Amino acid sequence: MIDLLDIKLKVEHIPFGNPRIINYVKNNATKIKHLSAKSYVNDVPITVTSLKNGSEIWIRGCPLKPYQGHNIYGTNQVTKLGYKLITDVLDELGIKVSGTQLKAWKQGKFDIDEIHLTHRFPLKSGVRIMQIVSHIHKYSSIALKPAIIKLGIGVELTAPHKLATWMFYDKCQEFLDKRMKEHSFLEVHVGDDANSASDLLAKVAAKSIRAELKLGKKYLNDNNLNQANCWTIDKVKEVYLHELSLLNLGSIPAIQQISTIYAQIDNPKLRSVVVLWANGEDLSKYYAKTAYEKYRRLIRDQFGIDIKFDLPINEPAELKLSEIFDFNAILAGFPKSLEKYPELTFR
Repeated sequence: MIDLLDIKLKVEHIPFGNPRIINYVKNNATKIKHLSAKSYVNDVPITVTSLKNGSEIWIRGCPLKPYQGHNIYGTNQVTKLGYKLITDVLDELGIKVSGTQLKAWKQGKFDIDEIHLTHRFPLKSGVRIMQIVSHIHKYSSIALKPAIIKLGIGVELTAPHKLATWMFYDKCQEFLDKRMKEHSFLEVHVGDDANSASDLLAKVAAKSIRAELKLGKKYLNDNNLNQANCWTIDKVKEVYLHELSLLNLGSIPAIQQISTIYAQIDNPKLRSVVVLWANGEDLSKYYAKTAYEKYRRLIRDQFGIDIKFDLPINEPAELKLSEIFDFNAILAGFPKSLEKYPELTFR
């Protein structure tokens, strides 16, 4: 599902937002920069920014909340979500555009500066989200910069290429934390049934762990994915699966499992490096810097192990992350428990 869109539009308009006056020391020049404003779509606040003297607009927010009252589950239809959000925001701001512009946007011809792709993975029997979060934090390669998130229950990882960020977290807890604040979002869609719907949504969220991939402007530009029409449903799945595989979750072996790693290495020199690493040796004593970095890169790419920072685990880990985050197990579609509330699904 698409959890966030940051959209950039070329559209002429009267600048809006709270102005900030910047004074330059040189020549006593001044410049007025218009800041972001809030546009409300079905009671959901969407951040809108007027830039470049009224020639460009940025729209940023979760596109699912306005149209289904929540973001527990949702769709991967980037163009349809983006087009709906664009037209509703511009209508709310009173900005008129041409039919030609509308047609182009409906075809997905608008820029995306950031996008978040999110999926739910079912919890195995007896496994709690905190166990998974703790496991990822403890056993992920230091090269991925594992860090506990500041709010809620979750862990953050940085992609090996540094251009994307992952969050694995408890969506149910986040949903309950925001329950009072965002209750009006549900009321727009189901009225007096908002409390009942909220309870059902919380139960759905409690049965899974959420894995969210955040892709910024540089990633999108480098991979030619900076326009909405690049993002078909298949492309969303393809990118998500590819980036998830790069994490090599649970790849650092226990000492008892080192022999399994050896068996996968045909190159005897590379095998020797892994043997030394597994025995806690200082590899810089044995290899010149260029050779060391070459072997480090090869091992990291093949096994997700960074021999500069990581150490073998003293005992086998209790969870197998490859089984938990199996792409074939992803929870998709409209949960049966919410069939009485079709209004809570963007179609």
